[in-house]
Amino acid sequence: MALFPRGPRAGRVAPVALVVLSLALLACTGGASSAPANNAPAAQAAPPTAAPAASTAPAAAATTPPDRMPVKIGYGSLTDNNLGLWVAKEAGLFEQQGLDVTDFPLIEGGTLSIQALIGGDIQFVLAGTSGIIVADLGGADIVGIAGASNKFEFALLTVPEVRAAGDLRGKRVGISRFGSSSDFAARTALQYLGLDPDRDVTILQIGGTAARVGAMQSGAIEAAPEIAPALLTAKKLGFNMLVDLAQIGVPYQVGPISTTKTLINENPELVRRVVRGYLAGIHRMKTDKTFAMSVSSRYMHIDDPETLAESWEHFAQGSIPEVPYITDDGIQPVLKELAESNPAAAAATPDQFYDNRFLKEAEETGFVNRLYGR
Repeated sequence: MALFPRGPRAGRVAPVALVVLSLALLACTGGASSAPANNAPAAQAAPPTAAPAASTAPAAAATTPPDRMPVKIGYGSLTDNNLGLWVAKEAGLFEQQGLDVTDFPLIEGGTLSIQALIGGDIQFVLAGTSGIIVADLGGADIVGIAGASNKFEFALLTVPEVRAAGDLRGKRVGISRFGSSSDFAARTALQYLGLDPDRDVTILQIGGTAARVGAMQSGAIEAAPEIAPALLTAKKLGFNMLVDLAQIGVPYQVGPISTTKTLINENPELVRRVVRGYLAGIHRMKTDKTFAMSVSSRYMHIDDPETLAESWEHFAQGSIPEVPYITDDGIQPVLKELAESNPAAAAATPDQFYDNRFLKEAEETGFVNRLYGR
């Protein structure tokens, strides 16, 4: 059973072909058209009204301000799996590492955001693992440099009328894009329920988390994989949770930060600064709940304190470690599923898709210990 859809049932496009096609388009257009900076939440253009304290991370910064380096960083979804990255941006922690963040776009859907990275519209992106692997197997110059959660945080939600696996047969399941983490999550959940994702349901590309919840509300789809805080919001709206992938213990590397191998070779200092700024963001996220929740609210346009607090607890305290190494265990399930339809995946090893050297360096040099006052 293949992870990615085949046949005309849902008008699907194989992810490797999608990447190859995107590269051809990028050669003609000069960049991915779906990565404009104004796609990011409107409120993020301005810094927080309460100036984020530069007091929590400077202890780990260089004693002499380094030369400034411009950088473009994107992210592929509106979930708190990105919270460490968002906090680093809003608290000025990248700037403390000598970076000037000139673009910070939301490019919803892991596949599209990875296309933007490949096309050079951005230099780093926090996006889904499955899209990274598919792109790499297709020949793209891409590698993960830091993780986020290493647990599969998605749950498969359904409309109230769908209460069991059998009720899903013939129904529509919404994802963001084919080849994205939401696609992989949907297929993993359906297979766990004993359903064939290519035969028993129709998988539709709907968009990001909010779009999928809206599509269930409107009756356009009957099921969708969701992740906190949209997961919490959807449950409050009365949707059923049919499968909780985190509860059944499915390992998965959620949303690592990726860049190109070329950039690592040509400008390792830029990569080092991005990773350290990100680690400082994770520290601030974990130790300043009020600020972290305000950032989460701003990016996801959620005002409910209970939802924000639950999401912070889930990600900041439960899922994202201080030093988010990318792991073989998190990569292996994706390779295993892809191997059923992609011979290159069968021959691949997890460690060819990531490079943890900058995380390891941050630990070995004492950068992380200084952040946490150890």
